[in-house]
Amino acid sequence: MRTELTVDPYKLYLGNTLEVLKTFPNDCIDCVVTSPPYYMMRRYEGIPDYIWDGEQDCEHEFDIIKTRIIGSSNPNSQVTAAKNYLKYMGAEEDKYLRSNICTKCGAWKGQLGNEPTYTKFIDHLIQITAELKRVLKPSGTMFINLGDTYRNKIALLIPSRYAIRCIDELNLTVRNDIIWHKKNAMPESVKDRYSKTYEHVLFFTKSDKYYFDLDSVRKPYAETSHKRYEYGRKTNKYEELGVKVNANSTFIRKAIETGLPIKDICPMNPLEKNPGDVWRISTKPSSKKHYATYNSELINKPILSGCPINGIVLDPFAGSGTTLATAIELDRKAIGIEGSETYYEIAKEELNKKLCNQKIEGVAWALAETKKEY
Repeated sequence: MRTELTVDPYKLYLGNTLEVLKTFPNDCIDCVVTSPPYYMMRRYEGIPDYIWDGEQDCEHEFDIIKTRIIGSSNPNSQVTAAKNYLKYMGAEEDKYLRSNICTKCGAWKGQLGNEPTYTKFIDHLIQITAELKRVLKPSGTMFINLGDTYRNKIALLIPSRYAIRCIDELNLTVRNDIIWHKKNAMPESVKDRYSKTYEHVLFFTKSDKYYFDLDSVRKPYAETSHKRYEYGRKTNKYEELGVKVNANSTFIRKAIETGLPIKDICPMNPLEKNPGDVWRISTKPSSKKHYATYNSELINKPILSGCPINGIVLDPFAGSGTTLATAIELDRKAIGIEGSETYYEIAKEELNKKLCNQKIEGVAWALAETKKEY
C-alpha cells in the first residue's frame, strides 16, 4: 500500500520559490492558486537578487552594459523610457549599468520578472511550474494569474506563450484560459491602442481525472432566463412560430418526437448556471503594503471548485497572504512561499489573526526550520 507523502499545513516559507519547492515531496498539494510577478512591472521591496541558470560552481563575474543614462525633455520619448528603465534597474546618472549576466557561465542574477528578455522570464516561470507540477497531486488543480506586458508598443502575449510552453514542455493540460475582466481597471494614457481591462487565469491539470466541484461555484440565472424558461414550459414556441430548428440537436429531436416544449426536455439546472470563463470582478484596494494584492472574490472560485475541504492550497508567491487567508476561511489548509521578508512579516501577522478567528489552535505561521533564505 502506497503511503501518501505530505507537507506540514499552515506554514509560510521565506526564500526563493524555486529552491523552496525543491524541498517539498511529490504529490502533496491539492490546489495551487497564485499570481507570479509580471514581466517588467516592478522590483519588489525586500526580495534579494537570486542567481538563475548557469553553472552552480562558477565564480560568477557579471557583465557591465556600456550605455550611459541620457535624458530627454519629452516625457513620452523612447529616450526617456530607456532612461527610466535603467534607473528602475538600479543605475545612476552617467553611470554604467550591470547586466547581471555572468560572463563565464551565462547565469543571470536578479528578481523574477526583471529578466533582460521575456523569453528568459518565461524560462524561469517554466522551471517553477515544473516543480509545481511535481508537488501537485494527480487529482490536483493549478490556477495561475498572469497579465501581459507591452514593450516598444508590442503586446508580448506572455500568458499565451507561457501556456503553450506548459503544454509542450511540461505536458500540462490547459482546462480553461479564464478572462478576469476588471470592471474598474486602471485608466491608461495611451492614444494609439485600447486600454487593458483584463488579465488571464490559466487553469491547469496534470491528469485527466482531477477534483473539480462545479456546483460550489454556480451562479444564479438572470431574471430574463427565468422568464424565457417559464415561457418555454407553457408553449412550444418553435412550432407555434414556425421557426426552423436544427433537427440534429438531441433536445430538438426529442421535442419533435414527443411534442413537448423544449424547456420540459432540457430544464434549467436547479443548482443554477456554470459561471463560465469570463469573470467580471473589480480590483480591490488594500491598506496592506503591497503593490499587487488580490481581491478575495477572484480566488474564491478556484479554491472552492479546485480544492476539497481540508485539502491543501499552495501559493508560491504569497505576497500579503490573501490566498492563504481565503483558503482558511473556506475550510482548507494552506502553505505559502514569499521571497520578501517585508511581505512575509505582513502575511504572518494577518494569517495568525485568521487562525485565531477560525479557532484553529496549536498552529503558528513560522519559517520552516530556521530563518534561512533558500
